[in-house]
Amino acid sequence: MLTISRTDKIVWHHLWVQIILCLLLGVSTSALLAMAVNYSQIPQLMQLLGLGGDGRFWQATGLLIDHPSFARHWTLAGLISVIAFFERWHHLKQLARTSGYCSDEFFSKVQQTLGDMPPQISRYLAFRGYRVYVGHNLAVLNSEADVSLGGACYKQLRMILIAEEPRTDDGSPDSGGYEACVLGHEIGHAVDFSVHGSDSLLFADYYQADRLNLSETAFDLLPFCIRSETDYRAELFAELFSSISGMSCNPFLEETFPRCTHYVRNKFRLITK
Repeated sequence: MLTISRTDKIVWHHLWVQIILCLLLGVSTSALLAMAVNYSQIPQLMQLLGLGGDGRFWQATGLLIDHPSFARHWTLAGLISVIAFFERWHHLKQLARTSGYCSDEFFSKVQQTLGDMPPQISRYLAFRGYRVYVGHNLAVLNSEADVSLGGACYKQLRMILIAEEPRTDDGSPDSGGYEACVLGHEIGHAVDFSVHGSDSLLFADYYQADRLNLSETAFDLLPFCIRSETDYRAELFAELFSSISGMSCNPFLEETFPRCTHYVRNKFRLITK
């Protein structure tokens, strides 16, 4: 099942993930450099590997190790790994530090909302490594310093972030149910990333067909994220999935986008069957 933590746990939860990713980056870079510099030895290496038999692989590996530039390649790979690690480490620490500490009451609300979600979805995302983190403010994720996000979903880090700070258009306190709306929306993004839903050409065709039947007046009533010129399909998928799972504040979207709803509902059934 999906686990939930406060944002101050982000750094430690993702420490080993960052180390492994940065090491892979360094090793991959080193291998590419080795191939670029030692291209004249590639036919010899391929011949050794193609012959098969015991010891052939290690014999081919030895050719690279014995090469004079081997130490330089791995030194560069190590530097790339260290630089990449500290860059990611700094970003995670900044996120954990600036997001603040949410109240126990809000944390319990998000925890309860997560428990009310269909268990199949929770298991599906947990199996793919996702975690839910709750903080007070996510302003660091927005390019505009005076505007905070209510939530976010990191595909690469498998993180779903929820902020306690109320979200309304005029800045007034939220009327309630906020945590369910945001959590449902961000979970919709996580599912979308996993099933590649909004990226498909079929979903794009459904969106265009539904959009043609929508008046400008009705379009202006849609949430801003869906009316934006960028990522509108991803935002629509997330909102529809949230609505279908019973967590959305915008259930009318199912009637507004019937073809897209049919597509997302099939994805929902695939996960929850």
